[in-house]
Amino acid sequence: NKRKKVGIERVHMEEDTAKSIHLDNDTLVNFNRAGIPLIEVVSRPDMRSGKEAADYFKKIYLSAVKYLGICNGIMEEGNLRCDANVSIRPKGSTQLFTKAEVKNVNSFSFIQKAIEYEIQRQIDIVESGGKIEQETRLWNSKAKKTETMRKKGGLTDYRYFNEPDLGILEIEQELVEKIKALLPEMPDAKEERFFKDYNLNAELVEFFINYPQVADYFEKSAKIYPKGNKKIASWITSELLNIHDKDKMNELAFTPKMMAELVETIDKKRITQVQAKDVLVESYKQKQSPIKIVESNSKYTKPKNLDLNTIISEVLKENNSHLERYLAGKEALFGFFVGQIMKKTKGQAEPVEINKILKKELTKLKNS
Repeated sequence: NKRKKVGIERVHMEEDTAKSIHLDNDTLVNFNRAGIPLIEVVSRPDMRSGKEAADYFKKIYLSAVKYLGICNGIMEEGNLRCDANVSIRPKGSTQLFTKAEVKNVNSFSFIQKAIEYEIQRQIDIVESGGKIEQETRLWNSKAKKTETMRKKGGLTDYRYFNEPDLGILEIEQELVEKIKALLPEMPDAKEERFFKDYNLNAELVEFFINYPQVADYFEKSAKIYPKGNKKIASWITSELLNIHDKDKMNELAFTPKMMAELVETIDKKRITQVQAKDVLVESYKQKQSPIKIVESNSKYTKPKNLDLNTIISEVLKENNSHLERYLAGKEALFGFFVGQIMKKTKGQAEPVEINKILKKELTKLKNS
């Protein structure tokens, strides 16, 4: 992915005071959030689209909520909000036109949509000979447009003033370094390390970066069985998270050691991929190790003389009408034969091995 650097103008540390609710000619003031600490990040005008702004906001969310745990990040409840200042300029010019602020946008998709709408609204005004007014607007998600909330003439309308009872707070560099040392590994550093250490594909790495609890579970499991790290990653994302909530990994009784054990058992051909799915579910429910599940149930005992060639021949004879249709060109029936063979072997044969022998047999029959 292409990276873009976005500058930070300043960071405000504040306390929430109250929320104003405007109803016709009346204004209601809700003090239920009074005293709650706030951090406001003011970014430089380095973003050029709604998509870039939404991606930037996601990065802030990931860092502040998922990695640092500053707040629970539920945007619908106002824990995390975005005020987007939008202004346009002629191509090639460095001079921005008057800005409009889109206030309190509360979802990633709305950020992108609100900014894209506002950009087009301002372009339409300028191209029709009008002048953009400095104002605060709100995103109407039902109407899919921004609407005027209040007009602003300049910075004085924000009523900024210094607090006379608060002195200047000077933070020594030593304290800054101590705080830095306490910070967890942040998303960009983790992403770089995951590519380097585990050689996973981009999709898996992105998933792990977005869900640090899952990433931690993966790393613990991969440390136990390093040889199987790619399979472990796949089993976590494609199977384990089908039966367990990715945001509640701390409540998971199926430990990283159990996951490593499951993948190693597959690699040693003690059980098939199909059987492993059942073992995972049973191990998860019973809170027992995969090995104990396998050893305590005879259905996972692999027959010593599993003659796949004979079984495949039997299945093809028993389903002669399907075979004739396959040989006549209905090749989608290949999956049907695989299913019948798996049924006959009670899931104790490897699908890869079945596919290989079956394909060879069907090709021979087709050419005869």
